[in-house]
Amino acid sequence: MIARDAQWGPWIRHDGKGLPPELIGKSVHAVAEMADGRMTEEVGTPMEDDELNRCWDWSYFRCYSETFNWHWSRVTRYRVRKPDALVQLERLAASPLVTEAA
Repeated sequence: MIARDAQWGPWIRHDGKGLPPELIGKSVHAVAEMADGRMTEEVGTPMEDDELNRCWDWSYFRCYSETFNWHWSRVTRYRVRKPDALVQLERLAASPLVTEAA
């Protein structure tokens, strides 16, 4: 099961043009279409120059990978995990502490 929605930013439709550089090193929740049409969800941290980044480039969709013995899937949408400090600030803003005036 994926973590609660409050910990994640909004869903972003992926354009299939490769891994967006701003995602490198961040926690990403991605939804991908597999070669057989099924959908799958993964949470991970994309790293630079990782062969697994090919699923972000749709030109590899359904191409066979001898390294992994599978056909490449393609990421269709993703969201980025919010920093813990931001989640805490959002919680505070949602229920501010009420103090009595002196």
